[in-house]
Amino acid sequence: MLPRVWPLCLSLLIGFPVWADVLVSTNSTWRYYKGYSEASAPASTAWRQPGFDDSGWLTGQAAFFYEKQPGGTNAYAGNTVLGDMFGGYTCVFLRKTFGLANPYDVAAVQLAALSDDGYIAWGNGQEVARFNMPEGEVAYNGTSSPPLTEPIQWHTNTLTSLQPFLVAGTNVIAVQAFNSSLSNSADFIIHPALYY
Repeated sequence: MLPRVWPLCLSLLIGFPVWADVLVSTNSTWRYYKGYSEASAPASTAWRQPGFDDSGWLTGQAAFFYEKQPGGTNAYAGNTVLGDMFGGYTCVFLRKTFGLANPYDVAAVQLAALSDDGYIAWGNGQEVARFNMPEGEVAYNGTSSPPLTEPIQWHTNTLTSLQPFLVAGTNVIAVQAFNSSLSNSADFIIHPALYY
Protein backbone atom coordinates (compact mmCIF):
# COMPACT_ATOMS: atom_id res chain seq x y z
CA MET A 1 0.00 0.00 0.00
CA LEU A 2 1.29 3.48 -0.86
CA PRO A 3 2.01 5.85 2.03
CA ARG A 4 -0.44 8.72 2.52
CA VAL A 5 2.19 11.29 1.53
CA TRP A 6 2.16 9.92 -2.01
CA PRO A 7 -1.25 11.38 -2.97
CA LEU A 8 -0.19 14.77 -1.62
CA CYS A 9 3.00 14.71 -3.71
CA LEU A 10 0.96 13.75 -6.77
CA SER A 11 -1.45 16.61 -6.09
CA LEU A 12 1.41 19.10 -6.23
CA LEU A 13 2.42 17.75 -9.64
CA ILE A 14 -1.00 17.69 -11.31
CA GLY A 15 -2.49 20.86 -9.79
CA PHE A 16 -5.42 19.60 -7.72
CA PRO A 17 -5.70 17.64 -4.49
CA VAL A 18 -5.60 13.85 -4.53
CA TRP A 19 -6.22 11.86 -1.38
CA ALA A 20 -6.54 8.17 -0.67
CA ASP A 21 -10.15 8.43 0.54
CA VAL A 22 -12.76 10.45 -1.35
CA LEU A 23 -16.01 11.74 0.11
CA VAL A 24 -16.96 14.01 -2.82
CA SER A 25 -14.82 13.66 -5.93
CA THR A 26 -13.99 16.23 -8.57
CA ASN A 27 -16.51 16.21 -11.43
CA SER A 28 -19.26 15.03 -9.05
CA THR A 29 -22.93 15.61 -9.71
CA TRP A 30 -24.53 18.24 -7.44
CA ARG A 31 -27.95 19.76 -6.90
CA TYR A 32 -27.73 23.46 -7.70
CA TYR A 33 -29.86 26.59 -7.54
CA LYS A 34 -29.13 29.74 -9.50
CA GLY A 35 -28.88 32.83 -7.31
CA TYR A 36 -31.80 34.87 -8.66
CA SER A 37 -33.14 34.74 -5.07
CA GLU A 38 -32.30 33.12 -1.74
CA ALA A 39 -32.25 29.34 -2.02
CA SER A 40 -34.77 28.93 0.80
CA ALA A 41 -37.44 31.11 2.35
CA PRO A 42 -38.52 32.37 4.78
CA ALA A 43 -35.35 31.02 6.47
CA SER A 44 -32.54 31.87 4.06
CA THR A 45 -30.23 29.40 5.81
CA ALA A 46 -32.53 26.33 5.65
CA TRP A 47 -31.00 25.10 2.37
CA ARG A 48 -27.75 24.28 4.20
CA GLN A 49 -29.39 21.76 6.53
CA PRO A 50 -29.45 17.98 6.00
CA GLY A 51 -33.27 17.76 5.98
CA PHE A 52 -33.80 20.40 3.27
CA ASP A 53 -35.74 19.16 0.23
CA ASP A 54 -33.66 20.04 -2.84
CA SER A 55 -35.61 17.80 -5.23
CA GLY A 56 -36.82 20.87 -7.15
CA TRP A 57 -33.26 22.06 -7.80
CA LEU A 58 -31.37 21.49 -11.02
CA THR A 59 -28.79 18.71 -11.29
CA GLY A 60 -25.37 19.34 -12.80
CA GLN A 61 -21.84 18.07 -12.83
CA ALA A 62 -18.93 20.13 -11.49
CA ALA A 63 -17.18 22.24 -12.51
CA PHE A 64 -19.87 24.98 -12.76
CA PHE A 65 -18.67 27.92 -14.83
CA TYR A 66 -19.09 30.59 -17.44
CA GLU A 67 -16.42 32.08 -19.68
CA LYS A 68 -16.76 35.24 -21.78
CA GLN A 69 -13.32 34.84 -23.39
CA PRO A 70 -13.11 31.21 -24.50
CA GLY A 71 -9.78 30.21 -25.94
CA GLY A 72 -7.90 32.71 -23.77
CA THR A 73 -4.77 31.82 -21.83
CA ASN A 74 -6.65 31.48 -18.53
CA ALA A 75 -10.06 30.50 -19.94
CA TYR A 76 -12.18 28.21 -17.78
CA ALA A 77 -13.91 25.04 -18.86
CA GLY A 78 -16.09 22.64 -16.95
CA ASN A 79 -19.15 20.42 -17.15
CA THR A 80 -22.09 22.73 -16.32
CA VAL A 81 -22.25 26.06 -18.12
CA LEU A 82 -24.04 28.87 -16.27
CA GLY A 83 -24.78 30.78 -19.46
CA ASP A 84 -27.22 33.18 -17.78
CA MET A 85 -25.01 34.12 -14.80
CA PHE A 86 -23.22 37.09 -16.40
CA GLY A 87 -25.50 40.07 -15.71
CA GLY A 88 -28.13 37.78 -14.15
CA TYR A 89 -26.93 36.67 -10.71
CA THR A 90 -23.76 36.72 -8.62
CA CYS A 91 -23.93 33.38 -6.82
CA VAL A 92 -24.88 29.75 -7.20
CA PHE A 93 -25.98 27.39 -4.40
CA LEU A 94 -24.72 23.78 -4.41
CA ARG A 95 -25.69 20.73 -2.33
CA LYS A 96 -24.24 17.23 -2.28
CA THR A 97 -24.86 14.25 -0.01
CA PHE A 98 -22.22 11.67 0.87
CA GLY A 99 -22.05 8.69 3.18
CA LEU A 100 -19.62 7.90 5.96
CA ALA A 101 -19.66 4.79 8.13
CA ASN A 102 -17.74 6.08 11.16
CA PRO A 103 -16.70 9.74 11.48
CA TYR A 104 -14.46 8.86 14.43
CA ASP A 105 -12.14 7.09 11.99
CA VAL A 106 -11.47 10.45 10.29
CA ALA A 107 -8.85 12.73 11.83
CA ALA A 108 -9.02 15.52 9.23
CA VAL A 109 -10.87 16.39 6.03
CA GLN A 110 -9.60 18.40 3.08
CA LEU A 111 -12.16 20.69 1.45
CA ALA A 112 -10.62 21.69 -1.88
CA ALA A 113 -12.06 24.00 -4.51
CA LEU A 114 -11.11 25.72 -7.71
CA SER A 115 -12.96 28.98 -7.18
CA ASP A 116 -13.17 32.29 -9.01
CA ASP A 117 -13.95 34.36 -7.09
CA GLY A 118 -15.06 33.03 -3.66
CA TYR A 119 -17.23 30.63 -1.65
CA ILE A 120 -18.61 29.70 1.75
CA ALA A 121 -19.10 26.02 2.63
CA TRP A 122 -21.18 24.27 5.28
CA GLY A 123 -21.18 20.68 6.51
CA ASN A 124 -24.53 19.54 7.89
CA GLY A 125 -25.47 23.20 8.39
CA GLN A 126 -22.21 24.24 10.14
CA GLU A 127 -19.87 26.66 8.38
CA VAL A 128 -16.60 24.86 7.69
CA ALA A 129 -14.75 27.01 5.12
CA ARG A 130 -14.70 30.48 3.63
CA PHE A 131 -12.50 31.66 0.76
CA ASN A 132 -12.14 35.24 -0.53
CA MET A 133 -15.40 36.31 1.08
CA PRO A 134 -16.41 39.11 3.47
CA GLU A 135 -17.32 38.24 7.06
CA GLY A 136 -20.84 37.27 8.17
CA GLU A 137 -23.88 36.25 6.19
CA VAL A 138 -23.71 37.11 2.49
CA ALA A 139 -27.04 37.52 0.68
CA TYR A 140 -27.86 35.91 -2.66
CA ASN A 141 -27.12 39.20 -4.43
CA GLY A 142 -23.82 39.75 -2.62
CA THR A 143 -20.37 39.39 -4.11
CA SER A 144 -17.03 37.93 -3.19
CA SER A 145 -14.11 40.00 -2.01
CA PRO A 146 -12.09 41.60 -4.85
CA PRO A 147 -11.39 39.42 -7.89
CA LEU A 148 -8.46 37.04 -7.82
CA THR A 149 -5.36 37.26 -9.96
CA GLU A 150 -5.41 34.62 -12.67
CA PRO A 151 -4.45 31.91 -13.18
CA ILE A 152 -6.07 30.80 -9.93
CA GLN A 153 -4.98 27.72 -7.99
CA TRP A 154 -6.88 25.09 -6.05
CA HIS A 155 -7.55 26.31 -2.51
CA THR A 156 -7.63 23.72 0.28
CA ASN A 157 -9.05 24.06 3.80
CA THR A 158 -8.02 21.44 6.36
CA LEU A 159 -10.85 20.66 8.77
CA THR A 160 -9.93 19.02 12.07
CA SER A 161 -12.91 19.80 14.33
CA LEU A 162 -15.25 17.39 12.59
CA GLN A 163 -18.32 17.12 14.86
CA PRO A 164 -21.09 17.99 14.02
CA PHE A 165 -19.74 18.52 10.51
CA LEU A 166 -19.53 14.73 10.04
CA VAL A 167 -22.02 12.15 11.31
CA ALA A 168 -22.40 8.43 10.76
CA GLY A 169 -24.57 7.80 7.71
CA THR A 170 -25.66 10.54 5.30
CA ASN A 171 -23.98 13.94 5.37
CA VAL A 172 -24.56 17.12 3.35
CA ILE A 173 -21.98 19.54 2.02
CA ALA A 174 -23.45 22.89 0.92
CA VAL A 175 -21.52 25.54 -0.99
CA GLN A 176 -22.52 29.08 -1.94
CA ALA A 177 -20.11 30.31 -4.60
CA PHE A 178 -19.86 33.97 -5.58
CA ASN A 179 -18.52 36.09 -8.40
CA SER A 180 -16.88 39.45 -7.69
CA SER A 181 -19.36 41.38 -9.86
CA LEU A 182 -22.75 41.01 -11.51
CA SER A 183 -21.66 42.17 -14.95
CA ASN A 184 -18.03 43.26 -14.71
CA SER A 185 -16.41 39.83 -14.59
CA ALA A 186 -15.52 37.83 -17.67
CA ASP A 187 -15.62 34.45 -15.94
CA PHE A 188 -16.68 32.34 -12.98
CA ILE A 189 -15.89 28.82 -11.77
CA ILE A 190 -16.60 26.64 -8.75
CA HIS A 191 -15.31 23.06 -8.53
CA PRO A 192 -15.45 21.65 -4.98
CA ALA A 193 -14.21 18.29 -3.69
CA LEU A 194 -13.90 16.64 -0.28
CA TYR A 195 -11.16 14.19 0.78
CA TYR A 196 -9.64 12.61 3.87
